[in-house]
Amino acid sequence: MDTNIRPPPRARRIDSTSIAELIDTLIERLDGHSNTSVYRYLGQRLGIHPTTVLRYHRGRLRTAPPEVASEVRKLLTTVQENGALPPMARDGAGETPRKVAPSRVPSWRLAHLLDRIIEMLQLSEPSALHRLLAHQTGTHPTTVLRFHRGNLRSAPETLLEAAIQLERRIRAGEAIRFPHGTTGDLMVTRTSFAAAVDAVMETGLFPDRNGMLHRVEDHLGLRRGRLTRLYRCRTFRWVPDSVQTYLETLIVRCQYDPACDYEIGDRLCHHLFGAGTVVAKMPVDKIRVRFDDGSEKIMRERLRENGYWRQPARSPSIGEAYAIGYISS
Repeated sequence: MDTNIRPPPRARRIDSTSIAELIDTLIERLDGHSNTSVYRYLGQRLGIHPTTVLRYHRGRLRTAPPEVASEVRKLLTTVQENGALPPMARDGAGETPRKVAPSRVPSWRLAHLLDRIIEMLQLSEPSALHRLLAHQTGTHPTTVLRFHRGNLRSAPETLLEAAIQLERRIRAGEAIRFPHGTTGDLMVTRTSFAAAVDAVMETGLFPDRNGMLHRVEDHLGLRRGRLTRLYRCRTFRWVPDSVQTYLETLIVRCQYDPACDYEIGDRLCHHLFGAGTVVAKMPVDKIRVRFDDGSEKIMRERLRENGYWRQPARSPSIGEAYAIGYISS
């Protein structure tokens, strides 16, 4: 998977002087039409505001999309042939399909939502949030920054919807992956990393947190003590996504699954009885598990599904995850 996330390339733009000359020629051919009617007509055909067309005409905007010039040329050709503007269709039907301008919302709504997300994540680098939303919506991070600061009065509704979905994911406890500004690698916040470590320790399969983190460091090739310092740190820090993914995989694999094939000595965590160790294999695909509180239970393994054995594949990396305290010594 390519994690080198970069903003999409910006669209090519042309000098607005050529568009102003075309609009002047169009207005000369239409003696009975005012400039405002021409602006409104072009705005409807292009899906932009008539004031934007006026700013292109008067040179207040230096560059413009090439689609504006092509649309003015088509309209100029039609006027030369018919001597008048084509009828303006209200329902969108006509010679050229009407482009619907994207809905926009006041930028202060987006700014308040971004401030709330930054407070929830305790982000000391708001630029990371700008890069994430820019990648999701296809905009530039600087544009998101200008919306956040209130330099632009209105923002696309798609950007607001992306921010709302992001807030819902955060409230649901999901770890958010942020693209790094320099390398583009995915990173998570220290808060998400600490929550994943606590979830692993809650399974009861690992007696020592530091020992578990040291073995994770050895597996991922990290420097000894790095994850321990990150967990104890109370300031904002970035953690590689590989660490978060490994911990999440470990949490899933620690849970008891009746479809798995267990061996004597394997450690598991039951949602009712807690952590335990497989002490015996029994006939008819059953195992005897001794839990940490001293009780023993007979549980199922290799449970059938639709008449077939459901054997989940275990990759080597998952097997190594079992070795981090999952298999008893």
